[in-house]
Amino acid sequence: MGYGVGQYLIKAPEDIIKMEIKYEHALQGEIDIQILVEAPCEVSIDELNSIVSPLSFSLLSYINLALGDFLIPSAPIQITKLIAPTSHQFESLMKLRVWERKEFDKKAIQNTLSAFVEKRVNMSEQDGRTFDVAARRYLDSLTEQDPIDKYCDLWETCEFVTSTVRAKGGIVSRTAQTLASHMHRPKAIIENQLEIKRLYVIRKDIVHNAIENLSELEERTNVLEKIAFELIRYKVGLPYEGCNILEKQLDRS
Repeated sequence: MGYGVGQYLIKAPEDIIKMEIKYEHALQGEIDIQILVEAPCEVSIDELNSIVSPLSFSLLSYINLALGDFLIPSAPIQITKLIAPTSHQFESLMKLRVWERKEFDKKAIQNTLSAFVEKRVNMSEQDGRTFDVAARRYLDSLTEQDPIDKYCDLWETCEFVTSTVRAKGGIVSRTAQTLASHMHRPKAIIENQLEIKRLYVIRKDIVHNAIENLSELEERTNVLEKIAFELIRYKVGLPYEGCNILEKQLDRS
């Protein structure tokens, strides 16, 4: 069923894969957390997930605190829909990510490593430290299971990789200015069309106000992930080669 990377299953464009989901009861050392939701009308799987997911995490944390155990999530939220007194059907949220499969020769890898070493050793102490942290945060985001943590990892990537950029207006302005230099677009267009301030407000609400708007998060995360990706490329001197997600945002009327 493909390669698992964080919350995604990865497949190449040319691959056709068969996915088979098999649910099993908890084994020794595992527990099932079940929440019964009685709804007067049809509720989508996304709406149900937004309700039961935070409750499940809260209950899991409470069990750890109350009993001194160490339980962690080991499976995605599973939705069982009762369609009759004696029958039901399973639904689950799974994400498939299409990624081109590439092959690299030895020379290309050697050139890449040499270019990185040259760029990294010429960074100042502060630039080097913040870049290393930003790169680690970005890698963490790729395998992060929780969408909230993934978003925060990506935003911190942007914060750290632009921390030494001088610009009026804080992180929003620093991000827009760096992207403008990298993508060869006016700063105002970058900031407005990519809605960088909104990306910042979402992260601010998560960290300071405990507001987690899951319905908006996925689309914004896709944009934020590409922004973080391009900022890191700029930091190590790699050119902007185009990004469909960002270009689509910029081309909106």
